[in-house]
Amino acid sequence: LGIAYLAAVLRDRYEVRILDASIEGADEVRLDPPEFEIRGLDPEEVQRRIEAFAPDVLGVSCVFSPQYPLLQDIVRRAKAADPDLITVAGGTHPSFLAEEVLAETPELDLVVLGEAEESFPALLRALEHGSSLDDLDGLCWRDGDGVRLSPKTKFIKNLDSLPRPARDLLDMSRYEKACITHGVFQDRKLAASVISSRGCPKRCVYCSSSVFWGRRFRPRSPEAVVDEIEDLQRRYGVEEIQFEYDNLTLRPARAKAIFRSMIERGLTVRFSLPNGVAMNTVDDEMVRLMREAGCYEVYLPFESGSERVLKEVMRKRFANTEHALEVAELFRSYGIRTLAYFMMGLPGETLEEMRDTYRMAVRSKVFMPIIFVAQPLPGSDMTAALHQSGDLPRSYRFENNRYVKSVFHTGEWSSEQVEHMAHSSFIKAQLLAFVRQPEELWRSYLRQPFYWSASFIRYLRNVRKLQPAIDRIDPLVRRLESMRIG
Repeated sequence: LGIAYLAAVLRDRYEVRILDASIEGADEVRLDPPEFEIRGLDPEEVQRRIEAFAPDVLGVSCVFSPQYPLLQDIVRRAKAADPDLITVAGGTHPSFLAEEVLAETPELDLVVLGEAEESFPALLRALEHGSSLDDLDGLCWRDGDGVRLSPKTKFIKNLDSLPRPARDLLDMSRYEKACITHGVFQDRKLAASVISSRGCPKRCVYCSSSVFWGRRFRPRSPEAVVDEIEDLQRRYGVEEIQFEYDNLTLRPARAKAIFRSMIERGLTVRFSLPNGVAMNTVDDEMVRLMREAGCYEVYLPFESGSERVLKEVMRKRFANTEHALEVAELFRSYGIRTLAYFMMGLPGETLEEMRDTYRMAVRSKVFMPIIFVAQPLPGSDMTAALHQSGDLPRSYRFENNRYVKSVFHTGEWSSEQVEHMAHSSFIKAQLLAFVRQPEELWRSYLRQPFYWSASFIRYLRNVRKLQPAIDRIDPLVRRLESMRIG
């Protein structure tokens, strides 16, 4: 979505091409380093595509920190082929670590911070005319031997003023063939992502979204959201929508207007909320309208089974575990599949409170409980506190974040204890969910049996004692994973 939005605002003035390397090489899977699965075009092919287009400016998006080495490889190759090429990075990791990224990657010229539909065109105009970069908002650039940074202070007030993402510059048929989804499952072969808002007024300790997108909630109008969905269905044959970002229901009246409009227009798309839903905004009317509009799946952010952790550690002041259980039951009563996010290993949390989280995962009776190990994200308050306490060294490499490994420890517990707690809780909770809903789970898994078999084996690799055995059968695992495509 990010690069498609940027292409949409640039193409009236510039010749623009998009390369979604992950989807164009979706059947190419490799492990490098061994802890990560990399799916997409190999670096040599990306370099050939860049050289064939011969752009004046190359923009590379790095949304997740583990992608950072790939960003570095791409700009190094591109700069070696054309030393005059201007290289620009964007996305979450470069935005929060802009000075560090420029220092470590001499082939990278600039970093655009955060939301870029206004700041990136302004940068290109300045480069065209040889103007000073001093007055540009949200930019980090080289100045002689040093680096200068202009903080991000301005956000787009009216998101309806943006053109729709330039999906016509992407081969949408590739997304149908690959069937790679944001969530765990996908109900239809051709799905598309849609945002309904940006900005988050919350300040959850583990999250950096409110810093990246700003704390002011900026919604698109219901008409604009549903117009885009209708266009996706008619123009591209999209059968499923996945709503991105966390705040679709933050303003209940607006969310209900979106669902009513989808119903009134007779849209036949299915949709899911893989990024979560604010549970304190959910009521019976909301869920009924969601179901009638085509919702088949929601992800519920239970996060913890401890009220203290939710409110004092995570800073989720509206959290209520009993209400969350009621919301899960409400969705189930309307036949909407529920998955739930849980997290263990936050600084300030105890081992007993982690056990409370496992017990809540069982009590929730959700279709699939997903249990993460807390990770220090760039820009989050949790990371700042860990740096200050010395529990996380300032030299920590965020590209090592994995969500199944604990990368720090506190006086309350060790990394090994957290990993054992999370992995054993996940496996036990999954088995209980399977016993509770065997038919639904079989239907979901059998859509892609080889991939899910391989994914489960790959997950077992995170159990330290099993890692050597899983490594020995790695070629088989990779073969099974590749059989998902198509």
